[in-house]
Amino acid sequence: MLTWNNLEGKTIKDRYFVQKVIGRGGAGQVYLAFDKVANRKVAIKTMDPSATMSNHKERFDIEAKILSKLNHKNIIKHYDDFVFDGVDMIVMEYVEGISLEEKMRKGNPIDEKEALKYTKQILSALTEVHSHKVFHRDLKTSNIHITVDGNVKLLDFGIAQATIDQDLTRQGSVIGTISYMAPEIIKSANKKANERTDIYSLGIMLYQLLTEVKPFKVNETLNGPERNNDLARKIVNDIPVPVIDINKSISKETNYLVLKMIEKDPAERYQTSASVLKDLEVAMNESGLENMQDYRAEETKDYSMKKQIVWTTLITSLVLIALIIAVVLLLVL
Repeated sequence: MLTWNNLEGKTIKDRYFVQKVIGRGGAGQVYLAFDKVANRKVAIKTMDPSATMSNHKERFDIEAKILSKLNHKNIIKHYDDFVFDGVDMIVMEYVEGISLEEKMRKGNPIDEKEALKYTKQILSALTEVHSHKVFHRDLKTSNIHITVDGNVKLLDFGIAQATIDQDLTRQGSVIGTISYMAPEIIKSANKKANERTDIYSLGIMLYQLLTEVKPFKVNETLNGPERNNDLARKIVNDIPVPVIDINKSISKETNYLVLKMIEKDPAERYQTSASVLKDLEVAMNESGLENMQDYRAEETKDYSMKKQIVWTTLITSLVLIALIIAVVLLLVL
């Protein structure tokens, strides 16, 4: 009988020859395998049935469902999922290259142009993800893979939240990586993920790429729980140093973009990934802050238009009613 953590040298379904482990986590392993039918390398993710993460089986199944309906060049492809000899497996595209975290750790400098290029691709992927009412919830440099030709692949939907799993979060707890977590999620464990929480996480990542530091520093002198609590307090309360104050070469447009992505108040943040893309184009072309979108003004304009439509409809209805009454009175008289 197979075990989830010992598949090297095994052939699955007379099709997938498992070669080696390429990733490990608290809830499973990822293997490099060769698909003899499709004649290509694949990655196979397996589930640790003894994992302590709540609803782990449900989350594994949901990840498979989410990946199966996403189709985007910047999102890892789903090929198959099944249970084989008692082991849950997801077969995915094998992506050669390194994670964005590894790239940064190796000291490879990432300039503004490159950082914005990666961000644009991630935003394009998120637009596809969000169109399915799915929210990633764990955007961070280790979940972004840079391919050998320099493009982005969004990975790991293991804790993604969709309408079908809105109740899978443990009561009174938060799930995700705290340094990338939106303040509203930290303040309320029962707060649901949405487009704005993913945008915040991506904003933290872009800040990190441009400055080589995160906006809120961990106090390494504290123990684990105290350190996390201190970091959470800073995320909720502290104002981040503007990117341009740390890296003087950053344009004003990019500085504005990042700070708006990580606004503490979600109402002041960009509301959709498509909206961020519009301002990203301005930042990439450095075409002036006056061309950046002010969403408070946009929301006011939208509200005014809706109000005008309501009043127009009401007045039209009243006029029609008056005409009907007049016709009825003429007929009666």
